[in-house]
Amino acid sequence: MFDLSQAKNTYMKLSGCLSELPDSLKGESPNHIFAAILPWLSVILASFRGRLMFGSDWPVCTSGVGDDAWIKWKAVVERMCEMGGLGTEEQIMLWSGTAIVAYGLNPST
Repeated sequence: MFDLSQAKNTYMKLSGCLSELPDSLKGESPNHIFAAILPWLSVILASFRGRLMFGSDWPVCTSGVGDDAWIKWKAVVERMCEMGGLGTEEQIMLWSGTAIVAYGLNPST
């Protein structure tokens, strides 16, 4: 991940995690899921800070997790923001800004 992150035009989407969890974790609370994937999240945050974007992976994320999967994943990412000390600007980039830049979107349309 560190090598890949050296290419400044490379972005990382935080998506697909819930569907890839072991079945034993899928029913757990967001805090428990966060703790289980913290090593992975730490590497991603350290490597791609400022170039991360939120992805819900909906509806795939509901497989084996349930209808509250999106809420769980959002809570996990919010916890990562808190624990990682992301400021307001970094959080704006994560939730929308990075996607606007990476996909060349026009936010006013």
